[in-house]
Amino acid sequence: MINLEISNPGFWIAILFLAVIFIYNLYILYFALTIKIKRMHYNYFPFVSVLVYAKDAGNVIERRIKNLLKQNYPKNRYEIIIYDNASKDETQEICMKYKKKKLIKYIRAKKAYDRKGIFLDFVIKKFAKGEILLMTDPDVVAEKTWILDIVQPFKDPLVGAVAGTVHCGNYYKGFIPLMRAIEDEWRFVAPMLRGSETVFGVGANQAIRKKAWKQTKYGASVLDDLDIIIKIIDKGWKTVGVSATGVEEEVETVQQYWRQRTRWYKVNPVYFGHKKKYKKFCEWIPHVIQLMALILIIIFFTSLNSPHILLLSAANFILMNAAMAIAFIKIRTGKRFISLIPVYLTIDTALFAFTALYVQTLSRFIRLTKEVWPSLQGHYYHAGSELRTSYFKFEQKVRKNFRLEKVS
Repeated sequence: MINLEISNPGFWIAILFLAVIFIYNLYILYFALTIKIKRMHYNYFPFVSVLVYAKDAGNVIERRIKNLLKQNYPKNRYEIIIYDNASKDETQEICMKYKKKKLIKYIRAKKAYDRKGIFLDFVIKKFAKGEILLMTDPDVVAEKTWILDIVQPFKDPLVGAVAGTVHCGNYYKGFIPLMRAIEDEWRFVAPMLRGSETVFGVGANQAIRKKAWKQTKYGASVLDDLDIIIKIIDKGWKTVGVSATGVEEEVETVQQYWRQRTRWYKVNPVYFGHKKKYKKFCEWIPHVIQLMALILIIIFFTSLNSPHILLLSAANFILMNAAMAIAFIKIRTGKRFISLIPVYLTIDTALFAFTALYVQTLSRFIRLTKEVWPSLQGHYYHAGSELRTSYFKFEQKVRKNFRLEKVS
């Protein structure tokens, strides 16, 4: 049996792939072990502009406004700006109530922009007064200390952008949002807590120094949140992560998942700019864990006659699961999902593979997707599900020993 395996070219091809995946697993194990939640002292209170993007957000926008008005941050040190991309629902009516009370600024586009970044650049230039710009979405609910948390790293004058942590708040709605919760803990929580200086942020919870924005701008990129961080790093700024918690709504059905991912997978995300390419690459590596899992699955099911390949594949899969489990234990908020990691790396990976394969083949000739969310939910962009904020309990427990030096 061993001699037959050695003489088979497929055996050595499988061994090569398994070796690459093993090296990958060693890195994500290191990635998981280096997660560390930092202590913070609240002693920095710059003027902040909180910018909330709205597009047919009538069923969630008021929840977001009320949440922001309750922030534990000096009321005269932040402004709330809702920029509405020509919504066709009651978003304008709701926002105008708060604008008349002078609680928010409300800017509405006369004609819908096809790219959020272009509209955002215009709003920042014309209306945002803050030296720190906080970007978020209407479906997000943030912890009361969100602004306090996310601005503290800007005490370092070399920090150009800060990424906050993002959790899935509607994970209880079924299999798809449960898988998205695992994905969010791995992609949008664990990387933010590692202490790197090249952290990629997500637009639902992202802060940028206005001086850094002036040197870059969001522009017309589809992945505007990723693109601007890469440009900020290229300008010599640090981009860091912090435990500044936001809970968002994720897709809930296969149809919504399909609409979302067939748009995302058309974009080539592998862009590392011009400087610190190696550090950016290392920061990006954990995001392809499902691709690595997919290769393992293919090797496993095409090597059933080779016990050695099966054993090595299984060992790699166990190591991959262990790395994710360690990360989830370190970040605390992911502990509830550890038992479902193998499901995420198999069943959800299969869904990822099917969607990505469609995008790179049939979608070039057959277009089945126009929008991300709207389906059976009606005319709203978001489904408007209730968000579970139990993630905040851990954050509040950690902050018992934090020192709030002065808020006035």
